[in-house]
Amino acid sequence: MIAEKKRQEILFAAAEEFIERGYAAATLSSVAGRLGLTKGALAHHFPAKEQLLVGLGEQLSQAIIDSEKITKVAYPDSGIHSAVAYMVHLGAIAAKNIQVAAALQLLTDRGAPPSVISELIFVWLDGLARFLKQAQDSGQISKTIDTHEAAEFMLTTNIGTTLIPSRTKTPQNRRKRLNFIRLGMLSLGAENANTVVDEVLLSGYIDVPAISPPAEQLVN
Repeated sequence: MIAEKKRQEILFAAAEEFIERGYAAATLSSVAGRLGLTKGALAHHFPAKEQLLVGLGEQLSQAIIDSEKITKVAYPDSGIHSAVAYMVHLGAIAAKNIQVAAALQLLTDRGAPPSVISELIFVWLDGLARFLKQAQDSGQISKTIDTHEAAEFMLTTNIGTTLIPSRTKTPQNRRKRLNFIRLGMLSLGAENANTVVDEVLLSGYIDVPAISPPAEQLVN
């Protein structure tokens, strides 16, 4: 339990560092400094910077898996509702969990190792493609669409909406992001896209509890 607490404290600090400085500029020393540790003490838990990314990636991967499971329960009979909820729910998690938020931001960071990033993208992409296939099979979106290509298009758009806020002082515009989701659904032939998005938002489905940072700092 103590070891896991220390691990989470370090990952919170790493998340803050990656968000503020990007992957290339962040160092083990700078992460350690946020916790009042020496680089050597930090390296006992995470010997290399890439392992910090892997740790954050595990948080994102678990959030993606959890979102898919919850979505299946919430909308077992509607692939189109599931596809929308799947994207919105993960965004809601990221808004309250800095580790997931940092991992999402690093998906667009060219300095981050592709070997770690690509695996995360495919986990997310495959889940979305499954929901879109369900929507297609039930006649909710066009039969002529390649659902894997559609999932890639929607995921790219979804990730892209975080790019400008993460690189500028412009605050995240949640309404704009939702409009992109609506447009994405319309492009797939979902005539009731606006209604679907509104129903998902009003359902209470995206009520995600906040994840607080550790109350105590690490000690050597």
